[in-house]
Amino acid sequence: MSRMRTLTFFMVLLLALPLMAADVSSDDSQNKPLLTVSDAIAETRKNNVSLQIAQVQLNTAIREANAVSSTYMPTINLTGSIGTTTGGWGFINSNLQSGLTYSVGLDASMTFAGNMITDGTRRNLERISANLTYESNWETLEKSVVDSYWNLVTCDNSVQVAMQTLESSQNTLLSTKESYEAGLVDELAYVQAQYQVSRDSLNVKNLQDTKQLALDAFEILTGIEDASIYELEDLPETIYLQFPSPVEVYAKYGNNSLSIRRSQNNLQVAENTSDTLKWSSWAPSLRVNASYGINQTPILSNPHSPESTTDLSDGLSLTATLTVPISAYIPGSSTYLDIQASEDSITEYRLRLKDAQDTLINDINTDTQTIIHNQESLDLLEENLQQAQYAYDLSEEAYNAGLITITDLNSSRINLFTTQLNMISTQLEHLSSCYDLAYLLGVDLSTLQEVYRAVEPAPNTETN
Repeated sequence: MSRMRTLTFFMVLLLALPLMAADVSSDDSQNKPLLTVSDAIAETRKNNVSLQIAQVQLNTAIREANAVSSTYMPTINLTGSIGTTTGGWGFINSNLQSGLTYSVGLDASMTFAGNMITDGTRRNLERISANLTYESNWETLEKSVVDSYWNLVTCDNSVQVAMQTLESSQNTLLSTKESYEAGLVDELAYVQAQYQVSRDSLNVKNLQDTKQLALDAFEILTGIEDASIYELEDLPETIYLQFPSPVEVYAKYGNNSLSIRRSQNNLQVAENTSDTLKWSSWAPSLRVNASYGINQTPILSNPHSPESTTDLSDGLSLTATLTVPISAYIPGSSTYLDIQASEDSITEYRLRLKDAQDTLINDINTDTQTIIHNQESLDLLEENLQQAQYAYDLSEEAYNAGLITITDLNSSRINLFTTQLNMISTQLEHLSSCYDLAYLLGVDLSTLQEVYRAVEPAPNTETN
């Protein structure tokens, strides 16, 4: 039996060896280059294909907006033709003489219509729409990168905590083995110590697997081929925030929000579309065309005479066409109904803007309450962590003194490990919630923290 127990002891240690080796390799991080969250964002911007497509679309919209002068430019065409003309050929009579014929023409036309009045605004709104689409794509992608980065950092922190817990249980196993061999503890305590090492080894393995999945997701998202060669930043300091009412926050930053700017742009597009339709339907249109041409045509002489002449002519023509629309003034006509529908569309988008404003205020309330809840949880966890650490230290001393069982010690260790993981997880949730609110309001996280940083109460300086 003694040989079997010894064999089991070494099997438990062998199980933990790969995990211990992973811990040693993690301490070699000083030789790794640092990859900051800003670096990860920059790499994503460079590598992401969807964002590159959105950038091309934005560039196209910018060129279209800058080409507003093309609306007021005339259409100019240059035409020309050249050929030969013969007198004709037939069975009875034939004229085999030929001559050169050509013509050159220059046409210019210009249309003055009601939609030209609103065309500049239309192009600018299209540029703004494309820019908002690009911003939306980038904001979603950037937020995903930030979340993925800090999630990877959190996974690494969790692995480190699990490794420390494993190291502690391994030390307990060694001391329990010595006590067991000295007859100070029974076999049950020795087996429970072995079981705890196996359990902690499994925890480390599970957390390492979770970290690997997070690393894979991060590499796919950013386009970084091997992110494991980099050292990441430490989880930033938790900065507590306090907020006024959601309405006050909206009044300060609401117009920065992407959702509000998109709704405002949609309303302006609807107004421009309605104005364009009205100007096109109510205002007369004038089309002016100018044409100048030169023609040469041979005049063929008698077939029995070698002489022939040419007819060279040119001409300039100007035409103007005025079109006055009438159907828009007739109630019930399709044009009249289209105008009414465009006005209804404006009303719809005004309501959509109001709905977006209400939704944003509600989202602000949700995010601020989530941040406050996380901060309250962190306060409790900080207290719990101190208590769990103190309880474990006492339990370890008591176990070494033979005052408590290995079960009590393992229970204290598990409580400490669980509290540490909860603390790490809540810190990440708080950071992520702060980022959510910052993106929602269209500001940097640093700006949000600077404006709404919680003010610690001033110490009481009153004297009796």
